[in-house]
Amino acid sequence: MENKKSIGIFVGIIAILVVIAAAIGIASINLKNEFEFTTIYGDVVKMYGGGIYRMHTVAQVYQVIPHDMVNLFLAVPALLISFFFARKGILKARLFFMAVTLYLMFTYGIYTFYAMYNRLYICYVAIMGLSFYTFILTLKGTDAVKAKELFKDTYPNKLVGGFLITASSFMTLTWLKTILPTAFFGTMPTIDLAQSTTMVPQAIDLAFVLPLAFVMGIRLCMRKPEGYIMGTVIPAFLVFMMTAIFSKGLMLQITGTADGGGTMVIMGTFALISMVVTMINFLFMKRES
Repeated sequence: MENKKSIGIFVGIIAILVVIAAAIGIASINLKNEFEFTTIYGDVVKMYGGGIYRMHTVAQVYQVIPHDMVNLFLAVPALLISFFFARKGILKARLFFMAVTLYLMFTYGIYTFYAMYNRLYICYVAIMGLSFYTFILTLKGTDAVKAKELFKDTYPNKLVGGFLITASSFMTLTWLKTILPTAFFGTMPTIDLAQSTTMVPQAIDLAFVLPLAFVMGIRLCMRKPEGYIMGTVIPAFLVFMMTAIFSKGLMLQITGTADGGGTMVIMGTFALISMVVTMINFLFMKRES
């Protein structure tokens, strides 16, 4: 593994910062002190009022705390374990490691740009930046031809590529359903925005993640080497992301804050499909010597 010393330092810092940020976030669960707030759109919303997320709505906090739990209890162990094996030169582990760093980069990009400014801001920025450089360094040191050769001849590349194309298209249409009415009719999704002023997750998805998934799905169907890298990375990334979003719906449902049933069904289904695709990817990889 190239640059393993630098990457190892980055991974250590990322793990420590994620533990700190996630633990502080989770600790907010018993600090609720609700108050009403009138947004710039004139809507009255209930603010959480306690802990690191005190300036977020109750519904937002009951979504971000489960995300913190996924970061702490799933992402950090996955990051450390996959890096341990990746640094030994195991290509399978390297591909999974890239998926975890992509997840952390995306997640803390949302925290950086979407969370209300707080004392953990510098942690969010550091995790986002270090995850980005870790991902790029690892990707740069990954031979796409060797990645393609890792897969058996019977690998269902069109099935996995089709999944990437379908999933990215579905999510694109889902976000555009909310965004286009504003573009064409000037209507504002004030319920979704709450006290915020813009839509950050949708912007990151539409600008970076979804186009990448769509293009790499096509490249994988064409058996292009780079398609095999991202065709493995993106489904594994989606397992983490969809699990986090599913947990948000579950928390909303348990606390009775909002109806999280729809989110649980849709994102739970996406998580399961992503897990199946990820399993297919690794089952069709050859044994590394």
